[in-house]
Amino acid sequence: SVTDVVVCDNGSTDGTGEVVRRWSRRAPAIRLVSEPTPGKPAAWNRLFQEATTEYVIFLDADVLPGPGHLGLLVAATASGRHVAYCGRRQFRGASPGAVWAARIADPVVELCLVGPCYAVHRVRLQARMAERGYRHMPDVFAEDHVLQAVLEPDEVARVDGCVVEVSLDSMDALVVLLARRHLVRHELATEVPLLGRRLDALFPEVLRVWPQLWAVLGGPYSPRRKARWVAGGLAKAAVLAAYRKRIGAVARALIAQYDREGGGLVLRALSASPTLGERASTPAAAGP
Repeated sequence: SVTDVVVCDNGSTDGTGEVVRRWSRRAPAIRLVSEPTPGKPAAWNRLFQEATTEYVIFLDADVLPGPGHLGLLVAATASGRHVAYCGRRQFRGASPGAVWAARIADPVVELCLVGPCYAVHRVRLQARMAERGYRHMPDVFAEDHVLQAVLEPDEVARVDGCVVEVSLDSMDALVVLLARRHLVRHELATEVPLLGRRLDALFPEVLRVWPQLWAVLGGPYSPRRKARWVAGGLAKAAVLAAYRKRIGAVARALIAQYDREGGGLVLRALSASPTLGERASTPAAAGP
């Protein structure tokens, strides 16, 4: 059972702090911490520092795990893995654009560690990060890819029974999602090049299309799942072609801002730009 829920208010402007304080009066297990340094890496480090439990689950603010799914993540981590992550993401949204965006969102991301929802064994992960020369999460945008590069392949577990819902409100949001991949490649090559090369060598399916397809078709998955992944990948390829110029423009803007300000501030700029259709995604952590 969850015994400690820590919410990190990282400069939010939507009343997050007051909502958490109101809930904490009803449930003492819920507590609020404020991190003045902006950006997800600073929030991640603060949550990791605040955690007192053996297992820690990181949740982005717009993620809804299904009943019992947090327990599945902890059980996978308890088996000796450093990190366990959700096996499937379900996108939700009310607009027609959101429905189409959810249908064509890249399904093969399920093969890789993704940031919205994952569980870690706090001490084991800390030791592994220290072995790689990291006492804290570096100032990066894609902390999930950094974690995957820090670990060995058999230290990361996908939990197929775990499904989380993630908001995806429009085609604008999908364009941003696709553009962010260009930013991740840029970040890995410039900010953490050793980890970037390690990720590409051990987990080529994370960011490269053909290794993804090979992992899907050659993996021990059901025909239905393979068909769903391939269909989704083809649909994504069509969107990449149709929105190529727009995705490229957004990617160039993100990379330019990254080079100016660092990875921690990229999400803040995305959430402040209504034309991109992206909402803020400040992480929260729950300790079971």
